[in-house]
Amino acid sequence: MVGREGMYGIPFALGLKSTDFHASVLYPGQAWSISTTVFRTELHHNRGLQLALNRYINIVIEQLYNTCRCIKFHTLSERLAKWLLMSQDRSNALEFSITQETLASLLGVRRVGITAAANQLRSNGIIEYSRGHVTILNRKHLEKQACSCYLDETKLYTKTL
Repeated sequence: MVGREGMYGIPFALGLKSTDFHASVLYPGQAWSISTTVFRTELHHNRGLQLALNRYINIVIEQLYNTCRCIKFHTLSERLAKWLLMSQDRSNALEFSITQETLASLLGVRRVGITAAANQLRSNGIIEYSRGHVTILNRKHLEKQACSCYLDETKLYTKTL
C-alpha cells in the first residue's frame, strides 16, 4: 500500500528494465509521474535522493516482513481492521468504495472470508458495510480490533513522511 509517503517503481529505481508488478489505484487523489530515464538520471546525480530512496526501500522491506508475519499469526478480522485503518490514514476518508472481490484479492483470501470478517466488525458497530461500500463508524474500536501489526505499520509509515 502506497500513499503520500512513498512511490511505485522501486524495481526501476534499482536498475531493472521491466517488472511483473502491477499497481491499482483504489481511491481518487493526486500523484506525480516521471519517466524512468529522467528519474534514473536524477538519481545518479542526486546523493540526497539516493539516500532517501535507500531509506524508503528499507522501510518497504520491513513492511513486507511485517505483512508475512501478519498473514501467519493474525485473524482475517484483525487484518481487515488493519487494512481499513491504513487506508484511512492514507486517504483521510472514513468511507471507501471497494468490493469484496478487491478486498479478498488485497488480503489474499476468498470473498466469503471478507464477508465473515466485515460482518463481525459490522455487528460490533465498528463499520457499516454494504455492496462495495465501507464506512468506518468507530475508529477507536477499529484500532482495538486491528492486530498489533497496525502499530508497527504506523511507525514505518511515519518514518517515511
